[in-house]
Formats: sequence, structure tokens, C-alpha cells
Amino acid sequence: METCETVLADKNNQKHADVKLFRLLVAACFILYTAMMCVKNVFGAELVTFIDKMHTDKFNASLATTYYFVSYAVVQIVLAFFMNRLNVRTYLLVTVPVAAISGILVAFSENMTEVWVLFAIQGAFQAGVYAGCMYILSLYLPTEMTSSANGLMQAGFAIGNTIAYAVCALFVALDLWTIPYIFFGALFILSAVFFGVITAKAAKRFPDATKRRKDIKENQKDTREHDSELSFNKGLFTLKNSKQRFWFYFWSVVYSLMATTLYYAINNWVGNFLKEVFGFPDSISIILSIVVPIMTFFGPTIAIAVSKKHKNYIKTAFIVSFFPLLASVVMIFIYDFNVVTSIIFISVFIVSTRTLTGFQSVATFDMRTEINVGSYTAIINAAASVSAGVAPTVIGKLIDTANANSANGYGGWLVQFENAAAISIVLLAFLAIAFFATRKKNNLNNEKL
Repeated sequence: METCETVLADKNNQKHADVKLFRLLVAACFILYTAMMCVKNVFGAELVTFIDKMHTDKFNASLATTYYFVSYAVVQIVLAFFMNRLNVRTYLLVTVPVAAISGILVAFSENMTEVWVLFAIQGAFQAGVYAGCMYILSLYLPTEMTSSANGLMQAGFAIGNTIAYAVCALFVALDLWTIPYIFFGALFILSAVFFGVITAKAAKRFPDATKRRKDIKENQKDTREHDSELSFNKGLFTLKNSKQRFWFYFWSVVYSLMATTLYYAINNWVGNFLKEVFGFPDSISIILSIVVPIMTFFGPTIAIAVSKKHKNYIKTAFIVSFFPLLASVVMIFIYDFNVVTSIIFISVFIVSTRTLTGFQSVATFDMRTEINVGSYTAIINAAASVSAGVAPTVIGKLIDTANANSANGYGGWLVQFENAAAISIVLLAFLAIAFFATRKKNNLNNEKL
């Protein structure tokens, strides 16, 4: 017969084992997502070299990004409807190797048509990684771990970017620019193996994921009843009916479209900008442009820190949106004045735009008892993918055209910052409308109480 002390000891041991499992699960998702970002960002890091080696222009090169994100978005939309019925673990273990191999094959491509096809395949088979990881974490993690897990997943974006740029700079300097495609593709496959092992353990420990989700929801119930400001705005985003659900998804999709467009209007072209305006060689341009992925660390960190004190994300996003506008306007006047000044204001732009996208990620975990995190993430990622696919290509075409008509040969970069300023103004207008709309809704709710 078991004593009370024995039972208590067993429970404590199980609790410690569960905490260890949760940490391993976060690590597995983080590593998988970071490896994906490494694979994804080799092209962006080496874009300045890629254009030279493939004897192409900015428009045709950036079409690879467009094909990637179009296929990525299409699959994300499909996943949004099937995430509840999908065995996410099995799905990722099948799709990740295909995505990795397609990335490796880019190193052996002989023309842009092959590159476009491979990037389309890569986008389609990478589409489930972030949404799938977020879904798995939302199913298993206790409430007290979601904030740190979200922060780490967001850090994966920046870490993957930074590693890709650092490694690419090294191999470009050695004239071995194709090696990173092979290296990161292999790393991606290995990360999927680790992910498979850990998620198998989680599934064995919690075989009924639905019951696990209900337990989490019950544990959050008391906290939510006393929370004065739920998620974005109390009232509109409690999602008690189909109308509230529609407006939540509407604001989310539009916000994702514009915030991502703003980020990618600058992100992909920093290396080319430094090479053409200031005359740096390819390897130095890549090294200097590493400031972009480094700056992406700070955006989600700021978003998480701010969200702990200010739950009205629409209001805080509106305030933050003034910073990319400021940086863009300043760059219109001084973009070719000094490389240090340019990097400083580009950094301000990147930090603020990543803070904007970070707010949406924080809200995703806040709303996990109201929405299906996997499906919601897939939807907003699909919207973001459309922006990420279109913005660099359109901007690249505008830069090429303007450069060709410029007296100094690089005046097209002025167009980039003018467009970034215009997009910032549109985002500010949208957030102002959203803020007043939600405040009006909240006032009506308060009057009924």
C-alpha cells in the first residue's frame, strides 16, 4: 500500500519529468524553425552575389522569392482548414526533408527557371513548419511557459537570419557561395529528426491532445475572468459570436499584410543597397547587412515586454508605426550620405517593423483558448507570405527601372525609401481606424453592462 509521501513523491517526479519534456519540446520546435530560417535566408543573404553569378537582374532574382511565398501562402490557406484533422508531427516529418532537398538543389541550378521551380517547391513544403510548431506548443505547454516559448520562437527568426548571413559572408569571401545551400539543407533534415524524437515522447505522455487543450483552458479560466483587458481589446476579441470572429480575423489579416509588406520593402535589398550606393564588394556588403538579422532580435523582445504592461496592441502598434515612417523619411534625404548613418536608420526601421509583427505573435498565444492557434497562424502567415512575395519583387523592379534612368546609376534606391514611407502612412491610417472602431465597440459594451 502506497503512503501519502510515496504518492506525493511520484507526483513531484512526474511534474519534473513533464517540465523537462516541455522544455525539450520548445527546444525541438525552436531548432526546427531556426534551421528553416537558415535555409530560407541563404538566398536573401547572398542575393547580391546570386545576381552576379546567375547573370540576372533584381526583378528576375526576386521572382524566386515571389514563387516561394506564393506557394507558401497557398499551402498555408489549405492548412488553415485542416490543421485540426492533421497529424502535425507526421506531416512535418514528411515535408521538411522535401523542403531541405529542394533548397540543396538550388546550389546545382544552371538557370533561373530551375531556381524558380525549386523555390516554389521549397515554399510549399516549408509552409507548415511555423504554424505546426505553434500548434504543437499551444496543445502541450502550460500557461506559464507560453510567453518564454513565444519569445524563443520569435528569436528563432532572428537567429536563423543571423547565422545565414554570417555563414554566407564567409563562403562568399572564399568564392564558395553554393556551399551554404548544402550545409543548411542538411542541418534542416537533422533538426527534423530531433523534432520527431521529442514530439513522439510528448504524444506518448499526452496521448489525448484534445483533453490536454481542455485542461489548459480550464486552468486559464479564472485568470481570464479577472483580466481587465483581454488580448487586443476587450469586447471585440472575446469572440463570442461569428461577427466578432470575422472582425478579429479581418483586422489580423490586413495588419499582417501591411506590417510584412513594410518589413520586406527594405529587408531583402540591404546588401545590394550597400554594394551599389557605397561600392562595397559582395562579402563586405553581406557582413555589413548582417545588422538586419541582428536587429530582428529586438523587435519581438520589445513586443513581448510591452504586451505585459499594455494589452491594447492596436494602440501600441499605432505608436510604434511612427518609427519606420521616421526612418524612411530621413533616408529619403540622406540615403547616400554616409554608410554608418544609413545603417543606423535601417536598423531603426527593421527593429520597429519586427516589433509590429511581434505584437501579432504575442496575441496568438493570448487568444489560444478562443481560436485554433495552428489554423489562425496559417491564415495570418498566408497573408504575410503574399506581402513577402510581392513586395521585394515590385520594389526590385522599381529600383532597376529608376537606376537605369538615374544619372549616378543608383538613384533607384531613393524609390525604395519613398515607398517604405508611403506604406508606413497607410499602416498608420489603418491602425487609427482599427483603434477607433474597437474603442467604439468597447464603449457600447460598457453601456450595456
